[in-house]
Amino acid sequence: MQRLFASSAHVDSRALSLWPSPPDKRPGSSNDVKPMNDKLDRFHYLLLIMSDGEHNCCIYHFVGVQIMVSVQDIKKDLPTWPEDVIEQWLHYFANEPNCGWPPPDPLGNHRWYGLLGGKPLSWWKQVTWEMKRVSCGLDDLTVKAKADVNDIVKAMNAGTADATTKRRVAQPWVYIRDNGVFPRAPVTMQRTDGMTLIDGTHRMAGFVMFQGLSDAELAKMKAKRPALEQEVWQGVHAYGELPDW
Repeated sequence: MQRLFASSAHVDSRALSLWPSPPDKRPGSSNDVKPMNDKLDRFHYLLLIMSDGEHNCCIYHFVGVQIMVSVQDIKKDLPTWPEDVIEQWLHYFANEPNCGWPPPDPLGNHRWYGLLGGKPLSWWKQVTWEMKRVSCGLDDLTVKAKADVNDIVKAMNAGTADATTKRRVAQPWVYIRDNGVFPRAPVTMQRTDGMTLIDGTHRMAGFVMFQGLSDAELAKMKAKRPALEQEVWQGVHAYGELPDW
């Protein structure tokens, strides 16, 4: 059974403290606000905190009675994986209504099939992750990753990117400008034709855009060009196998 729901006892205390008591709009009510003293009321008005790997901040989701799968829930199945990799990649999808956790086995035509590159959880348990400093130029990426990044960069430069894309590129761009590094190390694997981006395409687009600035533009904003070599998470399967992406 997929672990989609949990009891209110498992709710993060931060989530409960951030959500105010809901207004009582029932006819005849003498109070503007109904105190949330009942656990079930607090459960139904739950505000959950979810980490977004793309721009290293918190997103607040009003999700009613559905309780999020935690990073620790996933780590029980992948005990050797770094929490940062789980947070960036699997955590978000595990809390999507059509995903859940753990993935089914066999994957069949489930959404996890595409997300996991056609490989079951047992295969991914044999992947180890290491933080490496590698060249992150556009030509260092696989053909597909390069095309995905180029599409985002072109949309940003043309002013046709939607609001979500703009936000997901602008935030790492600003961080790179101020710090010279990614806000979080992208999650990658190395293929014969280059580095594939499992999580971090928008961060890479922001990096490529910043790298493309002229010396004059950098001088105007009093910023330095970041080093081409950056830290990334790189996954390697025990038998050198690769997912079907």
